[in-house]
Amino acid sequence: MNSTCDSCKEALRAHNSIHLKIGDDYQHLCMNCYNEVMSEHHDINFENVGFEPINLSDKDGAEHTFTFHTRLLGDKVAMEAFEEMEGDKAGYQFQVIGRTKDDILSLYQSLYEKMKRALEQKHIEPNELTSWPEYSITRNAIVRGHITSDIDDGSTPVVIIDGHEISWDEFGKMVATYMGFNFKMELFDQSEEK
Repeated sequence: MNSTCDSCKEALRAHNSIHLKIGDDYQHLCMNCYNEVMSEHHDINFENVGFEPINLSDKDGAEHTFTFHTRLLGDKVAMEAFEEMEGDKAGYQFQVIGRTKDDILSLYQSLYEKMKRALEQKHIEPNELTSWPEYSITRNAIVRGHITSDIDDGSTPVVIIDGHEISWDEFGKMVATYMGFNFKMELFDQSEEK
């Protein structure tokens, strides 16, 4: 993976870059350069607006730092927040989608409120009965999270629950404590809230 944007040469981060095919070439672009290409292609007057990172505390008082970016999607814009994590770890991720003509500050406010609501919920807690899995599902038996993949093999799901990266095996162990129960699994786009 390129470590700098093919256009502006700024350093790239995994959640703030995109591979884009332009003609016969693939380019690895930062989100600002990608937005410029997309705004030209769709003939949209789009201004990249940057937001400073913020810190938010979760229900247990732990602090989480988030960075933001916007991504042009034709006549829509996605605003996303990613938790700053060390190394290759993944943390909380949030997204809202609006129209390019919407007020960007209103979109940011919607995202901020969504983040605050999510950080007030707890779906897992440290497992005090055994050393593995590290976490157990809380008493309300509801789990919400984000699906990503193992960075090493790319084909094994990894789930992010309450900002914690949980391997598929560990998640299976957490669910195994409910052997004999029924369950309902609902999948929806990360811009939706349920």
